[in-house]
Amino acid sequence: MLKIPTIHLNGSNGETLFEEVSSAHEAIRTALEKLEAGAPNARDYYVQGNKEFEQARNQHCMRSNKLRDVMKELDEIRVGIREQLDERRHRSRK
Repeated sequence: MLKIPTIHLNGSNGETLFEEVSSAHEAIRTALEKLEAGAPNARDYYVQGNKEFEQARNQHCMRSNKLRDVMKELDEIRVGIREQLDERRHRSRK
């Protein structure tokens, strides 16, 4: 289970945590876009043999999936932080 930081008085500022995680999420999204732009093309591998492009494509997919996995985790952390911030705001209005 993914650990979500707890927002409290002696800890980091919740809004700051949310912004930092959001910034990391956006940086990985940008990295993923750049990675996808440089996806393997068969014309760069055919001289190496029949299976080389397939291997390169599979390796590329694995790299992309790793970035997607990290983005998903960061998104879960963002949601957890946001829920805590919203709950704190809701309690302070009562």
